[in-house]
Amino acid sequence: MKLLPKSKISKFFSIIIFLIITVQLWLNLDPKVVINSTTSMPVGIYYRTDHKCCSKDDIVLIDTRKLMQTSEECRQGVINGYISEEYNLLKRIVGVKGDIVILNNLGITINNSLLRNSKPLTHDSQNRTVMHNNLENRMLLDREYIVKGDSSKSFDSRYFGIVKQDEIITTVKPIFTLNVE
Repeated sequence: MKLLPKSKISKFFSIIIFLIITVQLWLNLDPKVVINSTTSMPVGIYYRTDHKCCSKDDIVLIDTRKLMQTSEECRQGVINGYISEEYNLLKRIVGVKGDIVILNNLGITINNSLLRNSKPLTHDSQNRTVMHNNLENRMLLDREYIVKGDSSKSFDSRYFGIVKQDEIITTVKPIFTLNVE
């Protein structure tokens, strides 16, 4: 069996996503469908659940505009083009109420365990300094979360800090995804 090169798979999957989005807009299909085209989380199709939130490992849809109201780093991320205020963020919850969190230049530490691939970038692809959030031994309160993308390059809590419950739209479950990085 001959496998397609990764670049052809990415192009093929991008075309499929484009067609799905086009059909969804054209027919005004189920608004519970979420399409993720960034590599922060697996590229693919997700489904909004009726479960609001939030447990560790839940994948959540975050309202970028609300997050921008509380986070200067998030606003800077929009200005620098890391994210768009027009699109909501898809991230995984890694810290919840009662967890002791450290955010620093080493990465995200939850309850004395440094998360894999969580070291923040110091510079972006245009060699601009990237602002990141710092917390030292902060216990998360009720309705506060630390989120991370699956990619080490994800724009997440390392940069914009704590996400509050009211900034989370809903949880989502993957329907069809493809790991492309």
